[in-house]
Amino acid sequence: MDRKKRIIKSVVLLFMVFAMILSTSKTFAYWSNGMTVSGTNQVTATVRIGEWNQIFEWDANTTYYSGDLVTYNGNIYEAKRQHKNIRPESNEINNWRKYWKQV
Repeated sequence: MDRKKRIIKSVVLLFMVFAMILSTSKTFAYWSNGMTVSGTNQVTATVRIGEWNQIFEWDANTTYYSGDLVTYNGNIYEAKRQHKNIRPESNEINNWRKYWKQV
């Protein structure tokens, strides 16, 4: 009976730890320099981060990873896997569609 209690306590404790991990919000720290403060050494600031929506033109010198977006010939493509120097719509590479998906 004592062993069952220890097992139950362990399972409940493990569940609580995982529940706290999953329900805790993410916190990020940002560093800054060159700020001037008058009268006090303590500053509280709120930093808002927007979304990055810019999609760059395809570049032969860039390594692309799964999910990366590029533009090429007026079309938008998403990388399916990691690769470098495989151009969307490439006639030299027969299977360029293994690497790119038109969005």
